[in-house]
Formats: sequence, structure tokens, C-alpha cells
Amino acid sequence: MINNSKEKTFAFFVILGLCLSWVIGAYGSPMGFPLEGNDIFRGRSRWAIAFAGLAGIALLPGKSIFPRVPLILWICFGFLIIWGCFMVINAQSEMNIYRARWIMIKDRPFPDLPGSPVASATKKFTFEIIAVFLFVIAIVRSTESSIWKKILTAFALASLSVALIGMTHKILGIDTVWGIPDQQPELFFAPYVYNGNAASMMNLGIIMAFSMALTDYRKNGTSRLFYLWMTCGAVIGIGIIFAASKAGALILVGQLGLFVLFEAKTLLRIIRSKRRRRTKMSLEKKMALGAAAIILAGFTIISTGLLNSRFQDMFEDIENTGEASTIDGRLEMMKLMVNLSADTNEAYWHGIGPGTFPYLIPFYLKNRESKLEAVWEYGHCDPLQTILDWGYFGALAWFTIGIGGVVRGGYLLLKRKVPHDDLHLVKGIVISLIGIGIHSCFDFPLSILSTHLVAISLCGILWTIYRNQEPGKLGSAF
Repeated sequence: MINNSKEKTFAFFVILGLCLSWVIGAYGSPMGFPLEGNDIFRGRSRWAIAFAGLAGIALLPGKSIFPRVPLILWICFGFLIIWGCFMVINAQSEMNIYRARWIMIKDRPFPDLPGSPVASATKKFTFEIIAVFLFVIAIVRSTESSIWKKILTAFALASLSVALIGMTHKILGIDTVWGIPDQQPELFFAPYVYNGNAASMMNLGIIMAFSMALTDYRKNGTSRLFYLWMTCGAVIGIGIIFAASKAGALILVGQLGLFVLFEAKTLLRIIRSKRRRRTKMSLEKKMALGAAAIILAGFTIISTGLLNSRFQDMFEDIENTGEASTIDGRLEMMKLMVNLSADTNEAYWHGIGPGTFPYLIPFYLKNRESKLEAVWEYGHCDPLQTILDWGYFGALAWFTIGIGGVVRGGYLLLKRKVPHDDLHLVKGIVISLIGIGIHSCFDFPLSILSTHLVAISLCGILWTIYRNQEPGKLGSAF
């Protein structure tokens, strides 16, 4: 093992903590036009992620100087980076966002081949992929030891911070993120301008927290750490409901259902052990537990009321107009993206260009006389927007990284190749990724850099864990 130093590992986690604090705290690092001021947050987040990735590669313990990255990840990320660079080098035009004018680029190296219509936007996104890949390489390094479990802890605590910050905002009556004026203050939650994105981040963390609790239970029984992680998961769950995101709440129900299904034996074992060991609690413990139960119940009632009002608004909209504006608008956008992706004169196999969606979509809406109005920075369906932006081959690379990671996680579980101590964590990662994958089909959680980073990191863990372990060291999955 090289870099087998606690000081170096501690230094990495300090850097990781600072990175996540900025990436999440700066509105979750959304995409935005430079004119709106959001672009600077995502730009700095890219540098923070790249630095954290390099720090992980240099500081974390490993079996060789450079981590053993699976070939499939080299191929996928390599293609995305090369294709992004080519689209920039062969760019057709640039856009002056302040004057809404297109500047055509002359003397293109390959005029008969596709190129980005907004060179600067594609250039930023290509660098973002490089930064994320460096972070994934650090994740690969972490799987050569048990460090990846601590990184999962960091992600779960990051989700807890989102829940706590969001609930604090709401309780104190703060109208905007960090008190800074925003265009849509009624939808924000925690550092995120859009409550659906905050819910996605918490959906990624809640099952991680419960999985940490069951992992500790397997080792130490119902210890203090077990109760802390269970409480952490409960707080994140209340935060999801508090965010009043309809999609986030539905995904939460589905995730918890899968979690109970996957972990039924362990959960029943915990319940039975509690019944057998009915020890008397002191008055102080009873008072503390009672106070905690009252607080959690109060937050649950308040948050449920907020979520219920969102559903009532949607049902009233359907009753008054005969349609749900949020659903119908997304369906119309999905239809437009499908048509553009199949149009040989538009995106087709090569895509319109990474990061160019918000620049081009207003012109498509106008030229095709669409019913859609307002500004669409995201397609509200990440898979379709990925195909539109990156083309068929680029989308295939992204789907291979994401869906392929979940498939490998399922394979490890079904083939009983997961050690007993890691079983709950691997199940938790799979459930978390399934949840955000479904959510991304009718929203844009994976277009927000913070949730994208965590999701891709979880995929990186599933792609690389146990590749360098002997089969004899692996235990039964169930």
C-alpha cells in the first residue's frame, strides 16, 4: 500500500468537505446563463471538483501509483472528453448572450462534420467532464481500501445538511436561498433554487443513512451509532417531505419500499431482538426519546401539510383547466426533444452540442411554433436531454456509466460476491441510484452538478469495488 498515512487521508477528507460545501452550498451548482450570474458558481465548482479529484489520487492509499480504473470507464469518459473537444475545435458559432447575437466561426477544420453552435458552453462542459472524471478516479482509488465507505458517510452527511439547512430556512421564514433575492423564491429549499433538486440530493442520502445504520447493527448491534444513523435518515426523510417536492416524495416512498423489501430479514431481526431484550430505561432516556419523538412528529405534520398543499394545487389546476400545466409542459418538451433527436437536419446522431440546450431551445420553440412558453434551461427529462445534447454515441457512453454501474451492483448482489460487512451499503447504493434514475426521467436532477457528482461517484464505486479482491474473501450476499 502506498500513501498509507492517516494524515494524508485526513487531508483529503478536509478537501472533500470543502468541495462538497461549495458545490452544494452554491445553489447546488446549477447551469445558468452568465447574464443571470449562476455560471460563476458552476464554474468554480468545476475547479473545486478537479482539485478534490487530484487530491484523492495523490493522497488516498492504494496498491499502485495510479488507480486501476476499469477499461469501460476509460472508454466512456475518454469518448465524452474527445467528442466534447472535437465539438469545440470544430465549433460552428459562438453566441453573445448579452446581445443575443450569433457569431459565425470561419475556417472550421472540418466544415462537413458537426460542431458546437455555442463554443464557450461546450468548452465549459468538456472541462466539467474532465473534472468529474478526475473525481471518479479518486473514487476508484478509495475502493482499493475501505475509504469508499467513509466517502459514503460524507455524502450522507451532505444530504443531512441539505435537510437541516432547508428546514431552518422554512422555520425562520427566510424567503430566498441564503437571503439572496431570487426569481422563484417559493420553490427553493436549502441551498437549491428548485425544491425538486434538493429532494433529489436528499433522496440520494437517505438510503445511505439507513444502510449505515444496518451496517453498524451487523457489527455492534443497536449501538449509539445505529440510533444516530437511523435518526439521520429520519431527519432527511422529513426534509424531503418538508421540501414539498411531489416527485421527491413519490421517489421517497418507492425507495423506502425497495429498502424494506431488500432488507426485510435484517429489519425483522432487529424488531425481534428488541422484543426479546426489553430492558428498563432510565427516566432521562425516556424524556430524551419522548422529546425527540415529539419534535420529529411536529416536523412531520408541518412538512406533510406543505406537501399536501402542493398536490392540492395540482389537482385544482386539473379541475379548473382540465390539464396539469407542469405535467403537460414537460410532456410537450419531451416530444420536442424526441423530434429534434430524430431530425437529420438538427441533433440526429451527433447531438446539438454539450451544454447548448438553454441557448438553442428558445429558437426551436419559436421556429416550430410550440405551445411552450417561459425559459427552459433544462429539458425536465435528463435521458432525453442527454441524447439531444450529446447525440446517440455520447448518450450511450453516459448510460453505460450510469445504468451499467447499477447493473454491476445488482450482479454483485445476485452472484453473492459482496462481503457481509458491505452488503447493506451496496444495496443502499443500488436503491439510491434507481431512485434518482427514475426521478431524472421527468425532472433534471442529473443536470445539477452537485447531484450529478454524487450519482456518478456512486456509479464509480459500483464499477470498481472488489475488482482487486480474491474470490475467497467475498461472502454471501444474503
